[in-house]
Amino acid sequence: MIFAALDLHLTLIAMPERVARYMSGWSNISLNGRALVFSIFLAVGAGVIAGLLPAIEALRFNLVDQLKSGSRGNTGSRRSRSLRNIFAVSQIALAVALVIGAALMSKGMGAMLHMADAFKPSKVLTFNVTLPAARYDTPRKQAAWYAASLEKLRALPSVAHAEATMALPYCDTGWLDGFEIENRATVPGKFQSALHISVSEGYFGAIHIPIVSGRVFNQSDSMDSQPVALVSRRFATQYFPGGDALGHRIRMGATRDSNARWLTIVGIVEETSYSLWDQAPIRRFIWTWHRCLLRAPPMR
Repeated sequence: MIFAALDLHLTLIAMPERVARYMSGWSNISLNGRALVFSIFLAVGAGVIAGLLPAIEALRFNLVDQLKSGSRGNTGSRRSRSLRNIFAVSQIALAVALVIGAALMSKGMGAMLHMADAFKPSKVLTFNVTLPAARYDTPRKQAAWYAASLEKLRALPSVAHAEATMALPYCDTGWLDGFEIENRATVPGKFQSALHISVSEGYFGAIHIPIVSGRVFNQSDSMDSQPVALVSRRFATQYFPGGDALGHRIRMGATRDSNARWLTIVGIVEETSYSLWDQAPIRRFIWTWHRCLLRAPPMR
C-alpha cells in the first residue's frame, strides 16, 4: 500500500503537463480500495495455484520405490520433468513478452513526447487573438490589423519570426473543410475534405516545415491578386496521382458556397501532423494565405 501510494505520487508529478491535459480525469486519479483488495486476491491466488501442482506431485512421491529404482529415482519421473519444463518455458516466454512490450511502450511514449522537437517549441511563444466583430467587420480591416501587428512584433528585439496561423502542429485543432477540384466531377454522396489552415507568408520557415516543390506565400499575394494555396504531399499524391498538383485550382467550401473563389495551387509542403492522439491522423492539408480568408476561427 505504501509503495503503491508513493509510485502514484511520483507518476502524477512526473507526467508532463502537455500530455496530462489530454487525459480526462488525470488530476483525480487515486488509489481504489476495491482494486487493491482484488490485486491482493489475484496475487495470493496465483501463488497458491503455482504451488499446488508441485505439492500434489510431492504427495505422490514414494520414497521406498524411488530407493529401489536406484539412481534413476533421483531425477524424478519423466512426467514431472516434462511438466517442469513446460512451466519453465512458459514463464520465460511470458517474461520476454512483457519486457518487449514494456520496451516498445517506453519507446513509443518517448517518441510521442519528442515528436514536436523539430519545431523547437521551447523557443516559440504562442497566443490566441480574436478580433471584435463589430470593429473588424470586413476582411480588409482584419487583414490590415494582422499586417500591422505582425510588423510590430517582427521589429521587437530577439524576435526571429512573427507569424499568424489558425492551428499549430500536434495541437488537435484545425478546420476540416470540403473542397472541389476544377474541371473534375465529384462523386455523388462522397465528401472530399481536408484540414484547412490559414497562415501568414513566413509560417513555414518559422516552424521549419520543408517545401517539396513550388513556392510559399509572399508579399505579392494580396486580397486583390489571384488567390493561391499550398497543399500537403499526401493531398497532392491522393488527388493528383498522374501529375503535378501545381497550377491546378481548388475551391474551399464548395458544397456550401458556390460563389467561393478558386485557389491556384502554387506549392506542395512536406508532411506534418495536427493531431496528437488520433491513430490515423489527417494528413490532407490545404494552406491558404490568412489575409484572403472570408471566415475563420481565432488566429494564433
